[in-house]
Amino acid sequence: MTNKTNPFNNKNFTWSDGRRWFDQGLILFKKNKNTWYLACFSVAVLMMLVANVSLQLVTFLMVFVSPVLTAFMMNACQKSHKQQPLVWGELLSDLSKKSNVLLVLGAMALLISVFFHYVHIQLLMLFQLPVEITQDMVENMSGQEAFVRAVLNLLTSVPVALALAFSPALVMLKSHTAIEAIKLSFIGVTKAWKAFLVLTLLFILLFFAVLLLVSFVFSILMAVLGPSNQVVMNMILVFFVITVAGIGLCAQYQAFIEIFNNETDKTKEDSAFYTEI
Repeated sequence: MTNKTNPFNNKNFTWSDGRRWFDQGLILFKKNKNTWYLACFSVAVLMMLVANVSLQLVTFLMVFVSPVLTAFMMNACQKSHKQQPLVWGELLSDLSKKSNVLLVLGAMALLISVFFHYVHIQLLMLFQLPVEITQDMVENMSGQEAFVRAVLNLLTSVPVALALAFSPALVMLKSHTAIEAIKLSFIGVTKAWKAFLVLTLLFILLFFAVLLLVSFVFSILMAVLGPSNQVVMNMILVFFVITVAGIGLCAQYQAFIEIFNNETDKTKEDSAFYTEI
């Protein structure tokens, strides 16, 4: 049974933990990459069907579905961590058992995102900055305005990230309610803020490295295939973005099992200890 009175480990997390989570995420993603790509493909098909009805609905649906997709990946990571086989049917069955709570979590994530989007718009208006920006406005934007926009984006996106960092895993793997999961997710990230800061910086560096690689691939394709193959280029870009996101979720799982008490793993380690004695 999950320890809900003290769900956190007492470890003091340091900067080096973020680097270790990143490394473990790379290792874990190699085991789960096929499952992740197939899950993303399934979601992409769903989004394309919805796009035929309404493009605006796709954005809202992605926020709504993201906790479900994250929970699916967290379950796959746990099975790999415990060296259990990744059976697609079992993963879907596990997901369906928590589907009600995950859908509630998705609805709450949507409400939180809409609220902070509204806050973001109000802050832009407070600083007398245009809400909608064009390419020309970006090119002629002053450094001060760019800095203010970056700060406002950070202030309104961090709460959403904190709420969704661990809440899908807490629902899926520890059977918390949606509200409990969001609250514990906030506390969990702030508890290990040093490690998360390092992990975030590493993924920013990885993202820019991917952009450079994609730009290099694009230049080669433009020279060989010409500008008519924009669809191929976009598919390559999406593939790299999905890969980075998958690595991020695997690193997130590593952080999850270290920040939160994992009695199953603890029992497993104790049994191995006594067996050795």
